[in-house]
Amino acid sequence: MRDPSRMIKRMQLGSFSVGIFGKVPENSESTKEEDVNVEGDPELLDDSEFYQQLLKEFFESCDLTSSVMAFHAMKKLQPKKRKIVDRRASKSRKIRYSVHEKIVNFMAPVPMNLPQMAPKLFENLFGMGNHKASSVLQPAAVGMS
Repeated sequence: MRDPSRMIKRMQLGSFSVGIFGKVPENSESTKEEDVNVEGDPELLDDSEFYQQLLKEFFESCDLTSSVMAFHAMKKLQPKKRKIVDRRASKSRKIRYSVHEKIVNFMAPVPMNLPQMAPKLFENLFGMGNHKASSVLQPAAVGMS
C-alpha cells in the first residue's frame, strides 16, 4: 500500500498465464517473445495480494479497547427486549404457590412406652401422692371415730 504503482504492476497478470475467453490463442513462439517485453495486461488483475495486505494493515491498526467500546455503544443502541411475562397470571387466573424446602430431620412421633412404676412416680412427685392419700384416709378415719 505504500507504493501503489509497484502494487499495481504486481497485480497485473500476463496474458500468457491466463486463457482469455473470446480471444484466439496465437502461436506459442511469438507470445513468449512478447510476454518477456510486456510486464502484464492492464485489463487482467489478480487482487488477492492487495486484499490480504489491506486485511493485515487493518488488524495491525485495530485497537482492542476501541473495539470493545464500540461493541458496548452498539449494544446500547439496539432496541431493548421486553421482559417475558405470563399474561394469564393476572386476575387470579393462575394459582400462585411457593415450594418449601424439605424438613430436615423430621420424624413422626413415636408413642412412648412408660414403665409400670411411672404413674406412681408421677403421683409421688412433689408430694402429690401423700396429699391424696391423706385426704382419702381422713374422711374414712373421721367416720370411724
